[in-house]
Amino acid sequence: MPASPIAKYLKDKELPKDFESLEKVIIPDSATGSYWGVWFSKSDKKDKHTAELMWCAMGEDPSICDNWCHAEEIDEECRNVLDVIRDVTGISFHSWLYKWKYLLNN
Repeated sequence: MPASPIAKYLKDKELPKDFESLEKVIIPDSATGSYWGVWFSKSDKKDKHTAELMWCAMGEDPSICDNWCHAEEIDEECRNVLDVIRDVTGISFHSWLYKWKYLLNN
């Protein structure tokens, strides 16, 4: 089964007020050897937004959009960076840790 991008769907009221600034926050994480960030997009549907977990390998230039990829699989090594992302953006992707753990064990 191919992996899907890790994303959360948000309503207007759940979208952080400063999401355009938060989208530019780059979080380096030595445990995963990657830069991490959250990108926001507006859905075609009214009042719907998407917050997508993104990563860029260290050694690549994180200022270039093409160097970023959608996160599709995460494990316990990502817990610390997910904590920082939650603290900075207010959006938690922690539930994906348990989804992947479940899929790998079943």
